[in-house]
Amino acid sequence: MYNGFTFNGKNSTDLGIFIDSSYTVATAVPNVSTATIPGRAGTVLLNDSKPSSILQTIPFYVNKPPVEQTEAITQITNWLRQSVNVYHNFKLANDPGFTYLVAMTGELSFKREASDLSGELNALFYPYKFYDEGLKEINVTNGQTLNNPGTVTALPRIALSGSGTVTLGTFKMTGIGNGAVLDSERQSCTNLAHTEPLFNRMSGDFLTLPPGNTKITWDNSDFTVKIIPRWGVMI
Repeated sequence: MYNGFTFNGKNSTDLGIFIDSSYTVATAVPNVSTATIPGRAGTVLLNDSKPSSILQTIPFYVNKPPVEQTEAITQITNWLRQSVNVYHNFKLANDPGFTYLVAMTGELSFKREASDLSGELNALFYPYKFYDEGLKEINVTNGQTLNNPGTVTALPRIALSGSGTVTLGTFKMTGIGNGAVLDSERQSCTNLAHTEPLFNRMSGDFLTLPPGNTKITWDNSDFTVKIIPRWGVMI
């Protein structure tokens, strides 16, 4: 069975690309290294608890007549090779409700056979896929409980709007102007316009959302809070 996919906001079917949904899916594995210690039997396993990204090989075919195939190869290559040094949103038609993060860092090959055009793309998948609902911004009320339906601890993006000092969960912002953005995944803290770092105004740990319920509270009613929770599961 063949399906389309969306990469960086563009649907593959717009270029006539369809992927074979029967391809072998690699899953994330723990990032484990080994060490041999003199005087100790066996091999010691060292686990940093964070899985590595996964290189997936995905076969595809291009639904274009022979006279259009050369131009199709150029368009497909230009599309998939843009900004290869960052992850982009990636959605599979046969996995609704989830968004992957994918970097097209691997080989992209094409095969012409009679009137058929097919190929393989090798894409680097971030080890987690994210619930679409968890990528939407939530206007949080003070004392509200957020439920993480995923299986991994989420690293949210938090936008604080207000002036002064506020403590939310395990972190505190002191003497800020009109707000701040704290990104637990990127470990960044900036003003709302993302033009000025505010690490000197921050103390404590970035907020995380473990699986299950987390109550969100803050101690200054002059502030409003918006959260993109980024709930996800391991691939």
